[in-house]
Amino acid sequence: MHSKSIYQHWYYLSAGFDTVDNYILLQRLEHSYGITVSMRQWFYSYLVGRRQFVQTGSSTLSPARILCGVPQGSVLGLNLFLLYIADFLLYNTNNNKMTIYKAQ
Repeated sequence: MHSKSIYQHWYYLSAGFDTVDNYILLQRLEHSYGITVSMRQWFYSYLVGRRQFVQTGSSTLSPARILCGVPQGSVLGLNLFLLYIADFLLYNTNNNKMTIYKAQ
């Protein structure tokens, strides 16, 4: 009788989109995926230097600079996040089946 082992790894990436280091992502896009210098500059302008503010009623806080993360709510943001964690996924599959679930 043959026995097989089953391993499960659960990674909870709470606020994963907000934790992406933009400079590491830009390096990966350039070195792992071969984007051109002009494309890197475009992604840089898309990711770096963004600002956000909070408004409630008639009160508005001063805009704060966002230091990391990818914009959410777009297909590009999701794809950038997946490219950011791709190395992690590659090193953890080990020729086994791996399924990724997105929690809402």
